[in-house]
Amino acid sequence: MPEMRRWGKNYVDKRNWAEYNESLVRRGEVLLDFDLLDKWDEEVKRMNEGRKEQGLFTRKDS
Repeated sequence: MPEMRRWGKNYVDKRNWAEYNESLVRRGEVLLDFDLLDKWDEEVKRMNEGRKEQGLFTRKDS
């Protein structure tokens, strides 16, 4: 098979990967609010108030 030549200029990757990875970590910290997990049980009790079936949002291990 003949060698295929790429048209245009060769692409040179100039990204700083360490900086890029750190920005992704910071983005994840902003998107994932772990305080929600601390208040999970309180929220579940509030969501289930007045329901006939009290186990709709409960965890199986508790």
